Amino acid sequence: MVILNNETDFETVKSKISGLKVIRATSPLDGKSIWLEIFPKNVSKAFGGKYLCEMLGISELDTLSIGNDYNDIDLLQWTGQSFVVDNSPEQIKNMFMQCVDNDSNPLTDVVSKINLGF
Repeated sequence: MVILNNETDFETVKSKISGLKVIRATSPLDGKSIWLEIFPKNVSKAFGGKYLCEMLGISELDTLSIGNDYNDIDLLQWTGQSFVVDNSPEQIKNMFMQCVDNDSNPLTDVVSKINLGF
């Protein structure tokens, strides 16, 4: 993991790393520093979800995810229904349906939205 202070530094370091998956995350410590996470190509939340679905015989269409940051994007793009909490970065909130912030029971909010048909 690499801790950076701005998007430009993140993009510069990311561009120098090949053959690996590079993911941006926001520091939970200060809420603004950029964490650059580096993984093998086949390691991700979506890959883990896909593995579980195959093992359990569950369709990807029957999956749901709730994310809060950049490191959730691959999972959010993979699941059948995807939500982000209200205190996610604006860029992510523009990509997915929203639910309440992470301190206000987002799972309960999402379940009630699904039961009401959004």
